[in-house]
Amino acid sequence: MSTPKIPKVTRIADLSYRNYDGPRRAAGMGWWTIATMTMRMNIRKVAFWIPVGFIILWALFLILAFFFTNRIGAEQLKITYTNVLYQCVCGDWTLLMLMLLGLVVGSGAIAADTQANALLVYFARPLSKLEYVFGKWLGVFLMLFAATALPALLIYLYFLAAYTSDGFFKDDPILLLRTLGSALIAPAIDTSLILGFSALSRSGRVAGASFAIFYLLLGIITNVLGRTALNNARMDDDMDRKVGNRFAVANTTRRFNVVGISDVVGLKFFGLKPYFGLAPDPNMMQRRPKAFIPPIMAPLAVAGGAMVVVPLILITWRIRAVEVVSG
Repeated sequence: MSTPKIPKVTRIADLSYRNYDGPRRAAGMGWWTIATMTMRMNIRKVAFWIPVGFIILWALFLILAFFFTNRIGAEQLKITYTNVLYQCVCGDWTLLMLMLLGLVVGSGAIAADTQANALLVYFARPLSKLEYVFGKWLGVFLMLFAATALPALLIYLYFLAAYTSDGFFKDDPILLLRTLGSALIAPAIDTSLILGFSALSRSGRVAGASFAIFYLLLGIITNVLGRTALNNARMDDDMDRKVGNRFAVANTTRRFNVVGISDVVGLKFFGLKPYFGLAPDPNMMQRRPKAFIPPIMAPLAVAGGAMVVVPLILITWRIRAVEVVSG
């Protein structure tokens, strides 16, 4: 009995297959993919555009205030070009909107990935921790920086077009560089802080609430301590007691927070003195000149750098590709 022949199996040709001929990116560019994905996900949110819209309205208000106060011609009411740009970049309203914007774009940046176990997918590819962290940081930072710098850039272009004949560019040729440099400060600090809280939590809401509490509570505590120290120094000064540099220390303590650091470092970039413009009454400054001694720059700069670097180290240590169960 002969063995039946096995029919030959013919393979079906997959005519739909084509070799990939699209763009190829070199290894090590994963951080840019993470950054662009973070930006694309957030610019579609309505909540993203609300703080941005308020920053733009603040910039328009500053332009109108500059126009009308200089149109009146009263010297005591005039606002300088530098002060307008400083208020646009480092003003309290801008810093508050940046904090809210950080909540929107950064609170779930890492927490959502942790909750969805997406880190398993990310790190299954040739993507390192540093690339992931830097990509997340860059994506959030670029959105905050753009929300800060673009309105200020529009004001600068308005001044350049309308007041060049009045000596705008000659007054400070590097004013644009000062503006862009100062626009880096608050976005960098806010980005690192919000991502640090996001890495510590599995919920974006918890991370956002923790960041907001830390931001506001630190500001309240340092302001109360600084004002108390300042009042004590004033009383001792009135009684002809030696106060040394207690005024400078008190003013430094008041600004040992995100808003204060951004304000003082921004003033340094713009070449302005503390309490410039709308701060204390000039008569008060003449009666109590020691009370308005500027804060000490070095500890504030170190604190600002720590607020940027320390959360990044914490994020790199915190994130894991797998869930670690102890016990």
